[in-house]
Amino acid sequence: MRHRTLLDTSCRSTADGRHASRSNPPRSFSGAAGSTAHKSTKSRFFFASALVTIDRAQGVIGALLTTPERVSRYLWVRALALSALGTGETAFIVFVAIGPDHEWRWFVAGAGLLSFIYALVGMAIVATYAEFRSFLRASPTWVFAFSLPLLGSVHLLPGWLFLWHPVKPALILIEGSARAVSSSAVVYGILAGIVSCSVAFRLAKSRLLALGPPEGI
Repeated sequence: MRHRTLLDTSCRSTADGRHASRSNPPRSFSGAAGSTAHKSTKSRFFFASALVTIDRAQGVIGALLTTPERVSRYLWVRALALSALGTGETAFIVFVAIGPDHEWRWFVAGAGLLSFIYALVGMAIVATYAEFRSFLRASPTWVFAFSLPLLGSVHLLPGWLFLWHPVKPALILIEGSARAVSSSAVVYGILAGIVSCSVAFRLAKSRLLALGPPEGI
């Protein structure tokens, strides 16, 4: 009976320890999740810009510009495909590098939003450059600008300073997958993330439409 009591106590202590590590992880743990996810998903920025450049050179973009609806469909297909690939890739990297102890529903939501935003922003920005080489030369500045919220994730600056930033909502969801966060933070992450995606979509659409259809169409 005594051994059984000791065993029950040990099991409860282990469960409590796991719960405590989930609720109060090391300061660097949730930041590492956000930083790792950000590094992985930002490749969507370059993939999307490369796809637009190729489609533009082959005349695909010009053919789409005859109607705004076709441009919208193009953006949705490209962004969703890249977002799905980016989310899967990021989840695998975080699983291997950091471990499985995550609230994966929030991680997938955050990584999906981040990949979607990066894909749309990449398509919007590359459309303003006549040559892809010019885009690549300017890309470090854009990547730096979109990486600023990580200063809050790794506790170099207060996180609230970046609540205005378009990728901050996604990072909040990703970091919330590794530590306990308030329900208001989750609501902000979801709603503000949707707003960021909507703004990025409208920006990408306007930039592509501004290219104008080729002559003769």
